[in-house]
Amino acid sequence: FLPDGTYTFVNGAYCRYFQRAPEELIGRNFWQFVPPEAHEAGRTHLASITPARPVASMEHEVVAPGGEIRWQLWTDRGFFDAHGRIIEYQSVGHDITERKRAEVVLRQNEERLALAINGAQLGMWDWDLVKGSTAWSDHMRRIYGRDGVSPDAPLESFIQMIHPDDRQRVQRAIMESTQRPVPYEAEYRV
Repeated sequence: FLPDGTYTFVNGAYCRYFQRAPEELIGRNFWQFVPPEAHEAGRTHLASITPARPVASMEHEVVAPGGEIRWQLWTDRGFFDAHGRIIEYQSVGHDITERKRAEVVLRQNEERLALAINGAQLGMWDWDLVKGSTAWSDHMRRIYGRDGVSPDAPLESFIQMIHPDDRQRVQRAIMESTQRPVPYEAEYRV
């Protein structure tokens, strides 16, 4: 497409997606398929493509046939004249609507879980086995008297807070849970 958004070429997949023949699209402007509230971000994205950085990607909403709002991911490449001025873009994209919907559901579930954990005043921590660090919820830090301590800490710092007489048993339970996918339960003193 040209810098103003005028199509110079569309493939069959694009035509099928928007339910239009090539002659209905070539010479027309692609901004007709982008909701007006996404135009500014789209224009900023395209303006970021330069001779030094000729390729960039962007996710944005589109108006599908029938008016449904869907999401697409586009990778755009700019073509420039000898003076570095943009003369045309070539874009390759695909529909990511289902992924975006799944992200919304995941975000909502995370918010609900956070509300439940905070409401029940439960401490929670995660252990990143690759990095070896733990992430503690705010309430977990409060329970252990670690307000103001970084939420990410090595597992060893958690183990050191367990009473010495209980430490080995709890550490063994944690390690065994990494060997087989079963939850562990351990009572211990802090």
